Amino acid sequence: MAKARIKTTTKIIKYRPEYCQEVVEHMAQGLSFNTFAGKIGVGRDALYEWVNKYPEFAIAKDRAFAARAEFFERKMIEGITQGVKMGAAPLLIFALKNLGDGYNFTDKHVQQIESNKEIALIPVFGTHDEAQEGA
Repeated sequence: MAKARIKTTTKIIKYRPEYCQEVVEHMAQGLSFNTFAGKIGVGRDALYEWVNKYPEFAIAKDRAFAARAEFFERKMIEGITQGVKMGAAPLLIFALKNLGDGYNFTDKHVQQIESNKEIALIPVFGTHDEAQEGA
């Protein structure tokens, strides 16, 4: 029995300069860089290749991320001044924390402490009884 051949076509989407304005407009609505890839029919890797290859697209990406941050910051201000619809506050917090690309809305805080002094490590015991025994 002969194997059936499945005909596939791959449509290559080439970079177009108008994508610079389109990505800014897309993300200014609060949508992500990745969903812009889906909108124009490419994978997100293609977008990052374009960022590296076309300086104007790299600038547009930066502008687009700033526009997306502005969208969510305005939503936050509206929520503060006009009240937030039920359930919208956690979604807004989630969106702000996940803006990515250098925007620093996060619960994670990293502190680095430098010292040239010696420090003594104090053992920590697993239970109250063990802590009493070590005292």
